[in-house]
Amino acid sequence: YAFYTNGTSKLNSIAFEGNNLKSIGYQAFYRSAITSLYLPDGITSIGYQAFNACTKMTTLSIPGSVTLADQVFVSCSSLKNVTIREGLRVIPARTFRNCIGLTTITFPDSVTTIGDYAFTGCSALESVYFSPNSMLSNVGASLFSNCKNLKTVIFGDRLTSLGANIFSGCVSLTEVHL
Repeated sequence: YAFYTNGTSKLNSIAFEGNNLKSIGYQAFYRSAITSLYLPDGITSIGYQAFNACTKMTTLSIPGSVTLADQVFVSCSSLKNVTIREGLRVIPARTFRNCIGLTTITFPDSVTTIGDYAFTGCSALESVYFSPNSMLSNVGASLFSNCKNLKTVIFGDRLTSLGANIFSGCVSLTEVHL
C-alpha cells in the first residue's frame, strides 16, 4: 500500500527514471489516482494487484523485461491504451480483468502464454490481434468471457491449447482465426 489513497490523492503522474527500480510490490499503487504509466525497461517484477483499481489510468506501457504477478491491473476501468513491449512472455491470470474501457490490444510476438480470465469482463474490448509470427501457444480458461463487444480475435500460427469457455458471453463475436 505504498501509494494507497482510495482514489482521492492528487498524485496523478509518476516518472520512473533510470534503471535502478527492479521491483514493484504487492498493491503498491492500489487505488492510486495515476492517469498514465510508462514502466521503464529493467523492471523485473510487478507484484500481486500492484496497480489494482487505478480507475483514472488511461494509458499503460509494460516493458518486456518484467514478470507480472496475477491481477496486476484489475479494474483499471478507464484504461484504453495498452502497449506490451517485445520480450514479455507471460500474461498471468486476471491481469486485465474488468478493465471496462479497454477497446483494442495487440501483443508482441514474444508472448507464449495468457492465463485464465486475463481479459474477463473487458466489456468494451472489440478486437485482439496476434501476428502470424506470434509465439503464443497456450491461452487459459474464460480468457475473454463477458467481453460483450468483442468482434474479432486473430491468433498466431503456433496456438496449441485453448482453455475452456474462452468466449463465453461474447455476444458480438463474428470472427476468430486459429
